[in-house]
Amino acid sequence: MRQQVRMRVIAPFLLMLFVFLIGFPVWMRSPQSFGGRLFAYVFGAMLVVLGIIGVIGGIVFRIFGFRLFRN
Repeated sequence: MRQQVRMRVIAPFLLMLFVFLIGFPVWMRSPQSFGGRLFAYVFGAMLVVLGIIGVIGGIVFRIFGFRLFRN
């Protein structure tokens, strides 16, 4: 159970790292190409989604605090 929770937290960041490692060299070589623009849009969208999840999580944590994690 604990392993699944850790993967849910870490997986989005690992996915962002993977996209960055694949797309950044393409973007650096030719930023105006289709691949460079695609990388920028995908990476930006992932950043926005993680930001929204972080804001929602912060609001929920402020309302409920540690009560969510107790049995």
